[in-house]
Amino acid sequence: MKKPHLVIDVALCQGCNNCFLACKDEHAGNDWPGYAKSQSPLGERWIEIPYRERGQYPLIDVTYRPTMCTHCADAPCVPRSDGAIGKRADGIVLIDPEKAAGREELVKVVHKQAEEGHVSLRSIRRDANERVKQVEKEKTITEDESFKTQTDIQKLTDRYIQLIDQAKSAKEKELTQN
Repeated sequence: MKKPHLVIDVALCQGCNNCFLACKDEHAGNDWPGYAKSQSPLGERWIEIPYRERGQYPLIDVTYRPTMCTHCADAPCVPRSDGAIGKRADGIVLIDPEKAAGREELVKVVHKQAEEGHVSLRSIRRDANERVKQVEKEKTITEDESFKTQTDIQKLTDRYIQLIDQAKSAKEKELTQN
């Protein structure tokens, strides 16, 4: 049986997030009975676009790698879910919102993913601060500019940790409702 695919040429990806926006546009606020419940406008991301920076200022190269659910032929999430996650005949992996409701083990997964998000953000903050300190050491920026930039990095980190926590709370609430 043919299986639908979304093909993204990662060599051409510039991190524009159009694939992510198209997915959100299709699923946020739209119920597809028998297929999927409406996706939350915040928190859930069925497409992630991690990036990697190489080099140092002023010669920096950034690569993006869009990553999405691949609807695996032998999806490891299906047997672990006790029926809350299933697979259609055409290969699409779906989460049944009614069967997923009240599932404490799924809530634990949400907590784990949120903590992984916190760790990733702190790692990004550490790397960014190290780069700022290196540029300051090279006398490319002043000590005041370095301090202001590190303060801005901390504010961004705090903002995104708050967004992760809000998404975690919303998903936890959704899963614990009966």
